[in-house]
This record gives sequence, C-alpha cells and structure tokens, in this order.
Amino acid sequence: MREQELKEWDYRDILTDELMLVVNRNNPLAGLDQPVPLEAFREEKFILLGHSTQLHRDSLEACARAGFHPNVLYIGSSAENIVRLIEKNAGTALLMGRVAQGLQSRDISVL
Repeated sequence: MREQELKEWDYRDILTDELMLVVNRNNPLAGLDQPVPLEAFREEKFILLGHSTQLHRDSLEACARAGFHPNVLYIGSSAENIVRLIEKNAGTALLMGRVAQGLQSRDISVL
C-alpha cells in the first residue's frame, strides 16, 4: 500500500496573491499613510463578485475574521464593473491584488 493514497483531485498552488481593499479615493480612510484594518470598513457598502467565485467566499471569510458581516450592496460578475461602481463612490470591494493593481485609476485607492 502506498504511503499516501492518490486523491481523485490533486492540485498545486501555482500562484499566490492577497486580498486588497479597493475604495474610492474620496473615502476618508483612503489617504492614510498606515495600513487600515478591514474592521474599519464594517459600515461600508460592499460590492462582491458572484456567489460561485472563490473571491466571494474569501471576501465573506475575511470580513467574518474581522468581526462583521458585510453590508452587500451589489453582487456582480465582472471585476471591471465593480471597479466602475467604486469609481462612482457606490461602495467598497475586496479584490485580488493583481487584479486591483491593474485596475487602479485616479478615482480609486487600493489598500
């Protein structure tokens, strides 16, 4: 018998990333020179990717670890649309760092 049985699905991490908070640049917490804990955004309206995405689950888990359940304003299917809503100051989102950095604009801050 093998030391470790093969599982039906075997996977390997090929890339790591981190969640980044994406806010409108006019958000009072956007201009701070120090890291801002997620719990500081407990009263914000959140914009999330769809229920079936890992990012949706990760966002809910991150908020739960910070001690709150997010007030979800909108659930969308496109990170670009979410960023457009943030540009219009409609809410806050958690996005993967690589996506968030690539979508930065003059109206958005990535924390």
